[in-house]
Amino acid sequence: MLSPKSLFSCLLVVFCFCDGRLCSTVYGQGPAVLNGPSGPAANLLASNIASPNAGLRSSAGTPATSSDRALSTGVEERLKPERVAQELQAVEALSEQPAEVKKDLIERLNKANEWLQSEQVSAKRLHEFEKELAALPELANSVQAELAKPTTPIVVEFPDGVTIPQLESKLTELRHQVEVDEKALREKEAETENRSKRLAEISKESIDLEKRLADAKQQLSTLVGAEVPVRVKRLEQQARIQARQQQLSTLKLEQSRLESVTELLPMQRDLYNRSHNFSKKLLQTWQSAVDVWRKEESRRQATEARLVAENSHPALKSLANQNAEIAERRIQTAADIERSSKTIKRLREASLEISDAFADLKNKVDHAGATSSTGVLLLKQRDELPPDREFHERAKFVQKVMPEAHLRLMEFNQLRNQMSDPAEMATQLLSSFRESLGDYDQQSVLEVLTRLLNDRRDFLNKAWTDQGTYLSDLNELEIANQTLHDEVEEFREYLDQRVMWIRSAEPVSSADLARSWKGAANILSPRRWLEAFKVAGGEVLRRPAAGFAAFSLFMLLLLGRARLLAIQTQLCEPALPGQVDSFRKNIGAIAIAAVMAARWPVLLLAIGMRLKVAASASPWTQAVGDSCLTAVMFLWGCELMREVCRRKGIGEKLFNWPADSTASVRNTLEFTLLIGTPLLAFLQLSQFSELSDMKAFERLLFVATMVLCSVQLGLLTRPKGRLLNSQATDTAEELKAGPSNFAIPSPGILHSLRIPIWLFATFSPLALAILSLVGYHFSAYQLSARLAETGGTVAAVILLHSMLLSWLDVKTHNDRLRQPKPTQPEHLADVILQDQEGAGGESDLFDEDEILGDAAKPQQDSYQQFRDLMRYAAVIGLLFCGWFIWDSVLPALRILDQFELWTNIEKVTEVSLDENGREALTTFDRRIPTTLTDILMAFAICAATFSVGRRIPSLLELTVLERLPIDQGGRQAVGILVRYAATLAGLLVACHFIRLSWSSVQWLAAAMTVGLGFGLQEIFANLVSGIIILFERPIRAGDLVTVGDITGNVTRMRMRATTITDFDRRELIVPNKTFITDNVINWTLSDPISRVVLPIGVAYGTDVHRTQAILLRIAKRSAFVMQEPAPSTLFKGFGDSTLNLELRVFIPRRDLYIEVVNELNLAIVREFQRFKIEIAFPQRDLHIKSVESLQPLLSKLREPAEREVSARAA
Repeated sequence: MLSPKSLFSCLLVVFCFCDGRLCSTVYGQGPAVLNGPSGPAANLLASNIASPNAGLRSSAGTPATSSDRALSTGVEERLKPERVAQELQAVEALSEQPAEVKKDLIERLNKANEWLQSEQVSAKRLHEFEKELAALPELANSVQAELAKPTTPIVVEFPDGVTIPQLESKLTELRHQVEVDEKALREKEAETENRSKRLAEISKESIDLEKRLADAKQQLSTLVGAEVPVRVKRLEQQARIQARQQQLSTLKLEQSRLESVTELLPMQRDLYNRSHNFSKKLLQTWQSAVDVWRKEESRRQATEARLVAENSHPALKSLANQNAEIAERRIQTAADIERSSKTIKRLREASLEISDAFADLKNKVDHAGATSSTGVLLLKQRDELPPDREFHERAKFVQKVMPEAHLRLMEFNQLRNQMSDPAEMATQLLSSFRESLGDYDQQSVLEVLTRLLNDRRDFLNKAWTDQGTYLSDLNELEIANQTLHDEVEEFREYLDQRVMWIRSAEPVSSADLARSWKGAANILSPRRWLEAFKVAGGEVLRRPAAGFAAFSLFMLLLLGRARLLAIQTQLCEPALPGQVDSFRKNIGAIAIAAVMAARWPVLLLAIGMRLKVAASASPWTQAVGDSCLTAVMFLWGCELMREVCRRKGIGEKLFNWPADSTASVRNTLEFTLLIGTPLLAFLQLSQFSELSDMKAFERLLFVATMVLCSVQLGLLTRPKGRLLNSQATDTAEELKAGPSNFAIPSPGILHSLRIPIWLFATFSPLALAILSLVGYHFSAYQLSARLAETGGTVAAVILLHSMLLSWLDVKTHNDRLRQPKPTQPEHLADVILQDQEGAGGESDLFDEDEILGDAAKPQQDSYQQFRDLMRYAAVIGLLFCGWFIWDSVLPALRILDQFELWTNIEKVTEVSLDENGREALTTFDRRIPTTLTDILMAFAICAATFSVGRRIPSLLELTVLERLPIDQGGRQAVGILVRYAATLAGLLVACHFIRLSWSSVQWLAAAMTVGLGFGLQEIFANLVSGIIILFERPIRAGDLVTVGDITGNVTRMRMRATTITDFDRRELIVPNKTFITDNVINWTLSDPISRVVLPIGVAYGTDVHRTQAILLRIAKRSAFVMQEPAPSTLFKGFGDSTLNLELRVFIPRRDLYIEVVNELNLAIVREFQRFKIEIAFPQRDLHIKSVESLQPLLSKLREPAEREVSARAA
């Protein structure tokens, strides 16, 4: 209730305001302005001060306006909209003013009208505030009286003959009333909370308005003159002044109103809260009563139906039993409705609590700031949020039950339709029962049938109504569950974004050290550990079989270690030369390492499980069991890595890891296992909340763990240590043994980054320890957990990567064994040997390794591409795993979601059920923003698609295609098509991330297609030709083709062009269109056999038959020449100096052409020399008919020679 002082202040403010509004006049350097709205008193005051010079004329001869009269009297009369409209008509009628000036004047007058409209709105608000102020005392008394009334007791009485639809309608009405009351309560709470904020805003706005008002009055005083532009400007300024004065008055009165309702608003809030609670309680009472009534009604009907069924005639018993089943099914439906209603109620209450807690927490964080108390509050709220598992289970339940409920509703509806006329149906049934009724009165039976069918119709109507209610409740349950889940996720995201950067505790002090000492004494108390031993021993005695099995497994692993180690050493041995290797040996070796690493984890696991699930377990023993289970994975992972890095073990022999690297990792893990395992177990155990002084002890244990990690990682990754130095440039022996599989990046990169790696590995745990010491313990703890998960992921990826590469090494070894070695013809070897003996040297012709390497070059390229693919896949896997690991911790990874680049509107169609249970399609627009995160993800997907897609054909080649009966060209065609498909799929996924659909770009694509069709038609022609080549396969990879004057092997096929390598090792890029439109010779398309023609010329007089026989013998002795078709010779004709012969042979492949020609020519030369057959060369005979004409020339040529002889003789 308002105090007398408050009421007196309120009335005084109203009186002063009204009096000042009627009588005050503001004086300035220029004309005065009358303040306040128009009214009788204002008009009277204006008439008393009006100018008597009403007939004053302006200097231009026009009638004097109100502005002119004001100038003459010194008083500015109140501006009205009619005056502005009159001036606007006058300006529009002017013809001597320029268009721009006229437009400016009209805009100023329109602005004046807007100011006057704003004044009217402010005056209306002021009038409302006046009425509210006048009604405040009465309103306060009524609110106080309502609060003083006692709460009305709730009594639920159902009238006779009430039906389910009537009760459901009543419940719907009550739910609507609860929503209305809740909305009113929220608005009143917001008004109460915003009162002080609004008062501060009013003070600022008032000061700003007073300043603007003074500036406007100053500008008005400078506008002197009777010209039209000056007059219009004065009107605009006057309208502005009037509007702002009215706004200022309204703000002052609003401030008075807010100050007057200081005590009224809390009372109104309490009244609204009381009404809301009453509505909720009324709804809850009615809901409970309706559920009870429905269950009792269902039981009553089911009992009556079952009695009727038991007392019915045998012929009618099945019909009565069906009625009883329908009635009994209603009981289950009623229970389901009650359960779903309670769940919906609980979810809605939880949703309100979450919303209130969220708003309250936001307010506290905004006011309290980033203090340790705020951090504790955030952590507490974060722990109290419901887990996602509950929401998923409820959603799964609704998805499972809703189709069944819908089918049952359809079944009831179908049965209801059949029961439209019970009398007619009873008559039909009676005709089918005549034989079994015997002497019974048929009329009585008909009456019983009709009553049973009427009962069934009544049962079906009620069951159909209940089933519809249950289906509606399921829909509401799904919506409520999803709403609560969204609110919890939003709340959790808010907490995750702030909890990491707010202190969760005070910095460590000397008192914390003392408390940690007490905590250590509590956790190491002999009494507590004796309790754990007793529980474990009692569990072993209670279940001796399980304990004996665990101990037996431990002893088996411990005693059988030597045998397992011998088997693993044997499996790690490389295959002997010429022996086929098997990847199963590698898998067996890894499996043995995993088994050997599990001996101590198995014992720890058994102890932890027994302590956790023991019948006599206490919270302390369960905490000990949890700590044992936590240490199991750490212990097993470190033991497995140590077994892999064992000397001359899997890492060195199977994975080709450097011995120095494995030794360094092995030595580090031994000390880590010895100290880190108990430290980690005690760190987990220190979180046991029932012990005192555990928080300080937990922080010190965490700091000790981080220091241990820092020391161990620093020693392992030191720049001059064995681990990173072993990743330097490989020696010749290492290159010969094979590339190392230890590093996913190249060893050179790791060696060059050894200092940054050492700095990160050493100082990251130290930084976390410092964060914990200064108070950010929760942040440090969460970051350390993510670092541990990242380290485990890196180790797992390295092992998987090494396993895949070891499989590739096995496959490479086996493929080399299967590859046939090239053979040299014996007679050619003899010829070469004779040539070498004559030349005294050795020949490198037909070097076996060189020929084998050339033949296996495509396969080696596939192996190298597969290695690159595995490396890229490992890096991409690490990046994705790192994203999922750190996404929930570092809000910086999600901060990019706040940058929205554009928004897509998508039409969404949902299937819902109407009140009659029928499906209805609802279409609405959904706004989906595209953020910077989506763009970065799209770029990452495109980069991964193009880098990985290039190596997918190699993966298919090595894993699938080589096992199929497809030739090399076919396998490459399939690989190219799969590569294009994968690239297209990656691009589609990237487009999906940025919400780029075909419907949004189809017109742009059509326009670009037309433009590119003209500008890039050659490129498009080559692209289409590439697709045709892939499907028709006129050429294949490895084919020997001739295109124009180019002959060579097809080495690479791409979408736009094909690469041909000629015999000079030149790579020629031929557009694909050439293979479709030009003449192309494919020497190996359908038949790789090719003919070689060697022209030979022998001297005249040579025995041609003998020469042909020698040529045929040479051809038949050649290993490269096919015997079918048989070689042949041809005496082609007589040349100028030779007898022209040809040797025609067939070879299996065209790529042997050079070798065959070389071999046959060498053999022909050798055989012709042996049999004295002269290979003719061009000769010319010169016949001189007359010598006399040459005598003078001969004399001149003879004289120098004679003089030289004479000189020598002298």
